[in-house]
Amino acid sequence: GAPGAPRRDGINASRGEFIPEPGPFRIEDFTQGLPLFAEQGENGLRYGFFDREGNRAIPPRFDEAGIFSEGLAAVSEGDLRGWIGQDGDFRIVLPRESESFGGFNEGLAVVSYNEADHRVIDRSGEEVYATSQRLAWRVGDGRVGAYSASRGNYSYLAMPPGPIPDLHGPFD
Repeated sequence: GAPGAPRRDGINASRGEFIPEPGPFRIEDFTQGLPLFAEQGENGLRYGFFDREGNRAIPPRFDEAGIFSEGLAAVSEGDLRGWIGQDGDFRIVLPRESESFGGFNEGLAVVSYNEADHRVIDRSGEEVYATSQRLAWRVGDGRVGAYSASRGNYSYLAMPPGPIPDLHGPFD
């Protein structure tokens, strides 16, 4: 738009029209047909998802939300943290408080419970890998990005099959 013109957030539908009308929301990334949007509520920003036509497919009820990846979106709602399906229902709920968690890639996602407890889970919510080394969000090809404090850089770790290791003490 022209400099100084008001910002218009919305969706350019297949019909070429601008929907929804500009409102008190901010549209985030558009993935898998459901763009994430943020709207100011009584208790701060709330996140929801529009459909391709600009309708509110999932109302803005989440405290935090990420984009859809492999049919799931990472969200938090009150004390619940986990992943919802495209209908807005929780598919995976984390068993305890976490510091951060991300989207799925190749059927896997990273969950960080605290500074020394990082896990990789599959789409059923089962833990498939654990380490005390800080993990990045990228998972794929049997590897996960990890940060090495002693080396001061990121690298990829192979996730060996088999039992999940017991977490005692620092990794590096």
